[in-house]
Amino acid sequence: MQKHSSHQTDDIGKQILAASLPRNWVRNEHFSDYGKDFHVELCDLDDELTGESIYVQLKSTALQKHNKDRSMATYSLESKHACYYSKVKDLPVFLILIDITTRVGYYLFLQKWLDENQGWKRKRNVSVGVPTKNLLSDSITLTTAINEAKDWLHSRHPKSIQNAVSSETGPLIALDSRFSVRTIVEGDRVVHQLKATSDVKVTLSTQDRIAAEKLRRFMDFGDTVEFDPKELMVTGSDLIARLQEKGCKMESNGFEATLLLIANDKIDGAIYNSPSFPCLISGGTLRSKVKTTNMSVSGRFKRGHS
Repeated sequence: MQKHSSHQTDDIGKQILAASLPRNWVRNEHFSDYGKDFHVELCDLDDELTGESIYVQLKSTALQKHNKDRSMATYSLESKHACYYSKVKDLPVFLILIDITTRVGYYLFLQKWLDENQGWKRKRNVSVGVPTKNLLSDSITLTTAINEAKDWLHSRHPKSIQNAVSSETGPLIALDSRFSVRTIVEGDRVVHQLKATSDVKVTLSTQDRIAAEKLRRFMDFGDTVEFDPKELMVTGSDLIARLQEKGCKMESNGFEATLLLIANDKIDGAIYNSPSFPCLISGGTLRSKVKTTNMSVSGRFKRGHS
């Protein structure tokens, strides 16, 4: 058997990691971060970042140890490291074991394992069993495991997840300072709520017939519509263009205005002008709804300046 130095073993393990993961996933190596060798960002089939990511602790060896029936690859984890991993709340940490001789890798979501196996708190080292069915090369199963790990973290540390998600707000605002952005978690979805702080001119276009119909309903009637990723082409705002890459929902919340009712006679002209009063106008260009404290009127209105 060929012997390798520890540096050679690590380098070969990194090569196998790169070859085993989907080619478009982004691997950011951490050279000085304690206990985290990589920050891995997931991409979809169109090579677009999904916003999902994990930390990876990579352990490579020339001869991987197993339990008796070889259902588990084993690794001796120091308790001080286990304590650190158990406190990581922002992203899942995956322990990845790579046998450079067989060029096979296995993975394990560490935070959940440490939560379910508390023995490490009473020992200097704990033997971690990584199921050999968790093949690193099986990207579909790995992606499912990452999603399940994210859900597990969210259920245990909802505030920490919210803080991590909210950290995305600053970079989004930097794309277009004419908007304020509020980022929240709704179930398993991350939702970015936009509010224009000044006039914004944006052009929306599409070559898809169904998307065009949804866009027409939104513009003409103010209907709430949802668009799939990349259904729309957006110009005029880098922020809206970025978010639309992941899909979006559009709804008309209306705007404040001043309403003045005028009764006209065909011969004599105006015969009555009501006092002006504040109102909220919602809807689209063909059908609008006016709401005041005393009444609600629906129909087609000729909008003027107030």
